[in-house]
Amino acid sequence: MGRTWILPAGAGVLSALLFLSIAIGSAGAVILGYLAPLPLFAMGLGAGLISAATAGATAAALVGLIAGLIPALTFAALLVIPAVLLIRQALLSRIDTGGRLEWYPPGRLVIWLTGIGAALFLLATLFASGGRPVEERLRGWLTALFTAYLGGAPPAQLQWLIDLLSAYPSIIVVSSWMTMIAINGILAQGLLVRFRHNLRPSPAIGTIELPRAVGPVTALAALLAALAGGWLEFAGRNLLVMLGFAFFFAGLGVVHGLLRQAGQAHLLLVGFYLFLLAFLWSGWPILLLALIGFVDHWAHLRQRFGGPT
Repeated sequence: MGRTWILPAGAGVLSALLFLSIAIGSAGAVILGYLAPLPLFAMGLGAGLISAATAGATAAALVGLIAGLIPALTFAALLVIPAVLLIRQALLSRIDTGGRLEWYPPGRLVIWLTGIGAALFLLATLFASGGRPVEERLRGWLTALFTAYLGGAPPAQLQWLIDLLSAYPSIIVVSSWMTMIAINGILAQGLLVRFRHNLRPSPAIGTIELPRAVGPVTALAALLAALAGGWLEFAGRNLLVMLGFAFFFAGLGVVHGLLRQAGQAHLLLVGFYLFLLAFLWSGWPILLLALIGFVDHWAHLRQRFGGPT
């Protein structure tokens, strides 16, 4: 009986301590903080939704006890609730028409992650705007931040960066958050598979395919970005950036699906990831994979050229 709550509580304590380590301020502490969702995902994907919720509640309570209410609410909103929601979806399964057990598809998990990130971002910017144009307020904050960091007014050479981040803060804020959540979920599943404690099999990357509803949502975001004004325009263009994250994963699925059909598939995949890492700093491989995922959404490249294996 004790095992049912002691292990989740321990995972929650570990998650909270990893999160609170950010306050140390060193590079190593930031890396530890980045891993704060890992115990939550490991507990949920290895022991079930109730265990994940118990770990999350314990972690949030401990953060509140040590750091206060606002950090606890931030921790719960950014880490606990998204992790629990994604774990719930990941553990869904059904019996297909052939009598086989079918797990919740990875493409839908990507959309859940994107949707949670978009909801958190849009609510936060709507609240933070305080009735003023969002970009104006963000530009003021960023200018003040650069001024404090540089010890004086930002040089003209940095104005383009301030303008870009004011117009598209999701490029940094949401994309990095979504990457953190995705990496921790994948890492937790990998560790559980390694030690044979996983509740579901790991989905193949080549099977990542976004649901059809993503197309109309992308069109709506594009219309808002092009035709609306004020906060709706801001929301539309940043939603396009976040959907680009989803299409990036779909693009990875296309590459995996197509390369799996070739000889020496593992060698080709290693070469692909080395190439991706070598040029990741420039950003264009991310854009290219997102474009591939977008084209595949309409043109069904994998079905045309053999499909994933």
